[in-house]
Amino acid sequence: QFTGKAQTTEGIGFAVGRRWEQTSKYMPSYSLLFQFNHSLNNKLSGFITQATSTDIKNYGYQMQLSSNQLSTVAKIDLPQIDQLKPFMTAGIGIAANKLSHYDEKVLQVIPGRSNPAFMNRNNNNISYMLGLGFEHQFHYSWFWSFAYEYQNFGKLASGYGIGDWGTQKLSFGSYHSSNIVFRLTYLFDESTN
Repeated sequence: QFTGKAQTTEGIGFAVGRRWEQTSKYMPSYSLLFQFNHSLNNKLSGFITQATSTDIKNYGYQMQLSSNQLSTVAKIDLPQIDQLKPFMTAGIGIAANKLSHYDEKVLQVIPGRSNPAFMNRNNNNISYMLGLGFEHQFHYSWFWSFAYEYQNFGKLASGYGIGDWGTQKLSFGSYHSSNIVFRLTYLFDESTN
């Protein structure tokens, strides 16, 4: 039996796309973006319990978790409120998640038990995201925005262990995150072309 939890992390990303303006009162503009995100210094940690007759955690473990995501994102702008423009986003893409460098700490010794040394593994999955936020135009071509985004990166698992653990791995199910995102956007003026 085991538990696992990814620690809060920072990320960086960039996007390019096209924005369309229209006369609709309820959807004044919309955008289509190609977006890349990379997580920074992420770790996944938890506990392994082998002594099933007790609730004592026997081993603590930690693995490095890196994630890269390439997505196509649709952004819909909503009616402006004062100087803020609310918007919604939805996207789908591919996530490349890598678990590596398994390390464990003994909390309670179990005689004859060997370190599983779970191997590194790349997990490539379909991913999706949903977001809600607001933006402000502080210059003719510049916008800043804050948003909440839910991201699902697909299933996550380690590689198999070694020795007696050769047929076992750590399977974490669906890997997802909730993020607060700050963005700067530059809008090119088509009239200058």
